[in-house]
Amino acid sequence: MEGPSPEPSGTATPYISSTPEMTATATVLSLSIGDVNGDGQITYLDAEWIREYLAGQHPLTLPQKERANVVADYLIDGFDAQAIDLFTNGKLGLLPLSLYELPSGDVNKDGLVTQQDAVKLSRFLAALEDLSPAEEAEADVVWDGDIDLDDVNDIISYVEGDLYHLPVLPEDSQISHEVE
Repeated sequence: MEGPSPEPSGTATPYISSTPEMTATATVLSLSIGDVNGDGQITYLDAEWIREYLAGQHPLTLPQKERANVVADYLIDGFDAQAIDLFTNGKLGLLPLSLYELPSGDVNKDGLVTQQDAVKLSRFLAALEDLSPAEEAEADVVWDGDIDLDDVNDIISYVEGDLYHLPVLPEDSQISHEVE
């Protein structure tokens, strides 16, 4: 992949959704949030463009930066790339996201992230307790589309003060740039 391609003409589409049948790509009719490279589709390549931008491998134009900001927080970071990955894999149904839609770790929905959330999630993983869809959405704090022991461990680390925010991403995704 070389630098950014010329901007195709089109109108912005504020929201798009994926369906379970569309796991490889989501085709859009006009330029959309998430279609960073402007090819008319949201694919893993758009997430790679964000990662390459964050690594300083190539610049993005202002329109590309606006389309890369899929978490709608005015930052381009690993969360945007991860959202595109989850979207194209059918694990996230709608783009763009707001910060309030990211998992917080409050599995028991009491307004706090505590050891009780880690215990509830552990009981779920041991098949001793069920989670509602809303509780499951809060549990995936590694934000990889899977609920597993990594999520329990990160909730515990957050409660103990070893992590400063949830959700978390791999270490190489923790670089961010503001949208100019």
